[in-house]
Amino acid sequence: MRNVGECGYKGFLKELKEGPYQGFCGKQLSRKNAIPKVLLVEDNPEDVKQVERCLEGEFQMVCVDSLKKAGAKLGKEKFEIVLLNLMLPNSDDLRTLARVREMAPDVPIVVITAAEGRKMAVQAVRQGG
Repeated sequence: MRNVGECGYKGFLKELKEGPYQGFCGKQLSRKNAIPKVLLVEDNPEDVKQVERCLEGEFQMVCVDSLKKAGAKLGKEKFEIVLLNLMLPNSDDLRTLARVREMAPDVPIVVITAAEGRKMAVQAVRQGG
């Protein structure tokens, strides 16, 4: 598990794209797109702004604020990575991860969690999130 911290998303995802983490979770990131497409599933507008600022120019961001909207996007579009907040309206903790996995089994998922969610983050990593 890595603590990516503020604006650490950009470095972490760049490593996924180009560095030693290429093929994260055994899945190759697509080289077809010059700018990888990332689905951010986050319901806090301030967190969305922070992530967008950090990843600006490096990744094509698509943001949704609910699991239902994530499912709609994943059903229609191809993404290289999903950034997932585990605490969403109508879904929380590891059930959120399991549901996104069902929607997009071949897409790497990076779990976003607050510091108080560290125990849950460890559980998510153990489940392959």
